[in-house]
Amino acid sequence: MGHLFMPEVRIEEGTVSFRRWETWFRITGDIDVRPPLVCVHGGPGSTHHYFAPLEQLAQSGRAVVVYDQVGCGGSSRPPIDELSLAVFVDELANIHDRLGLERTHV
Repeated sequence: MGHLFMPEVRIEEGTVSFRRWETWFRITGDIDVRPPLVCVHGGPGSTHHYFAPLEQLAQSGRAVVVYDQVGCGGSSRPPIDELSLAVFVDELANIHDRLGLERTHV
């Protein structure tokens, strides 16, 4: 499933380092205009894909940040016994830090 076509809306995709792994992310819109919406998917095994309709918020000036938690989608796949709620909380904090997100809506 791809993202929606939105003319003139900036889209950035990449990965950030987290512990020994990589976390995949996509930013739709400008994170410097207003506090962005950071979308945290459910799991286990889910991905960012069901947040695609929310990316339309970027057209109104609210950037949307989606990411795949480690173990899912485009992110690294560590052994399942290395994953926990604490790991996912730390990963969310790491996303904020690595992307320079000071104020967000989650």
